[in-house]
Amino acid sequence: GEAGGEAGGEGVECALSPPEQRALLGLLHGYYSTVSDGLVAAHSELRSIERSNQKALLARGELSEEAAAAHERARKAHERVLTAARAMGEPLGVPLPSLSAAGDEEEEKKESVVVSLSTSANADDGESGGGLYADAEERAFYEQLPDLRAVLPAVLFSEEGDAD
Repeated sequence: GEAGGEAGGEGVECALSPPEQRALLGLLHGYYSTVSDGLVAAHSELRSIERSNQKALLARGELSEEAAAAHERARKAHERVLTAARAMGEPLGVPLPSLSAAGDEEEEKKESVVVSLSTSANADDGESGGGLYADAEERAFYEQLPDLRAVLPAVLFSEEGDAD
């Protein structure tokens, strides 16, 4: 017979037999499992890049263009896989995989603050000192080292054999 026009979908006939429906549902769940594994991998890669970028920011005070571009590519890939996983998971009634540990959200807030502060300091890069130092005087103190041979007495630089 003809399929009725009921809005609930309960009374609509399916062209597939129950075994075919189960097989198709099994395929969809298997594909969703692959997509969610890809989501976890993309999330892990993104977090790894964020951690290495944070270390670079702390060590050098700036982020290379390559590192920023790699982060942007990883972020976009993660966003695409996340969108696909959500689109598949909702109709299947399957929750998204857990992507972060308990402390990751707090850590992400700290990282975003570091990145935004560093980015604004690097954009300014005039008299501000570049982000690592509070002002030009502090920067000069740490970066312009005096010649110790000119400042200290020569006797301090004599060889150990001469001290006998």
